[in-house]
This record gives sequence, C-alpha cells and structure tokens, in this order.
Amino acid sequence: MIIGIVVIYLSAVIRYVPPPFEWVIEENFPGSDTVKKIWKPGLHLLWFPIKPFMFVRNKLYCADKKILITIGVADENPGDASLVEFKDTSAGVRTQAI
Repeated sequence: MIIGIVVIYLSAVIRYVPPPFEWVIEENFPGSDTVKKIWKPGLHLLWFPIKPFMFVRNKLYCADKKILITIGVADENPGDASLVEFKDTSAGVRTQAI
C-alpha cells in the first residue's frame, strides 16, 4: 500500500517540460513571499502540486522563428547574392517571417 501511495505521489509531482517551451512556476506558501521560477526543458519535480500553493503559471513557447532577409532593393533580381557593402546606408532591407 505504501508503494502505491509513493507511485501516485510521484506521478502527480513529476513534470516534463518539452524542448520548445519554458514554464513559469509560482509558489504561494502562506507566510512567505510569492516566488516565481522558470523551468527549462527537461524533468522537474513540483513538490506540492496543489493549485493555490504551487502551480504552473504560464507555458512560454520559445522556438526560433525563421525569417527571410533580403538585402538591397533591385527590380530585376531582388535578394541577389551579390557583394554587399555594409557602409552603404541607402541599401534597403526587407524581412519576412517564414
């Protein structure tokens, strides 16, 4: 019976944060200040998983977004892979989320 209680408790407190996320954990124990922690991807233990005391406040999606950067504005070949002079401030830059 004790093994069953331990297994149920561990299944409630072990949390897995998947790789593109970071979780914000909030701890509100009576008589102490509110503490917020950020969990990186991996296995973590939520020791006292009761909603008003210790819980997951937010799940942040932190995956990189790909963007396409086109340097220079040319009508015939926009984004041509030619030599770019970075001292030239008149070259336009366009960005587009992919």
